[in-house]
Amino acid sequence: MKQIHLSIFLALGMIFYSCTSTNSSNSNPPQSDFPLVNSTFDSSGHPSLDGWLHDNSDVDSTATFLQDAPPGLGGTWSIALIPGWVPFRESVERSFTGLSSGVYQLTAWTKIRNLNNFVLAGQIGITKISGGKSDAKTLTTGDSTAWHPLTLLDTLTLQSTDTVQIKLDGGTCEVCAIDSVLYNNITFKKLP
Repeated sequence: MKQIHLSIFLALGMIFYSCTSTNSSNSNPPQSDFPLVNSTFDSSGHPSLDGWLHDNSDVDSTATFLQDAPPGLGGTWSIALIPGWVPFRESVERSFTGLSSGVYQLTAWTKIRNLNNFVLAGQIGITKISGGKSDAKTLTTGDSTAWHPLTLLDTLTLQSTDTVQIKLDGGTCEVCAIDSVLYNNITFKKLP
């Protein structure tokens, strides 16, 4: 009788273990494949950099936020980056380490406020920093005054010590009649 109970106990234990153990063919990619998903510039209804580093080399200022966001995507606040006098660019950036090699996609929703012809539009960019050297790929935001997604792809060959930086900037100008370049809903991920 004890042998039957022991056999049943072991069988149930093996069934329980097989149902709860992780499967090596898990379809969920590692978290590092999705370092940033739908990053907005608000937290609990208030404007926030939430992990982004703001840089305005042209003027000593703080980040500017506007209550304007792409419809239907969530969030209320967007970062508003003002074009700087050449060569300065107001920007926000985030850095990642420990990423694996592959094709990465940076998507940002953007729009221009009060565009004029004297503006070099903002840019989104992916920069690989390795051994003190930088290699950047950028894409210009264009001149649309309506919210639209902008997507940049880059193939990165990475070492474990490399840093990958994503950057959003407000462009440059000589006669600045542009109000700002707005960004929201930023996603940075490794493609399968």
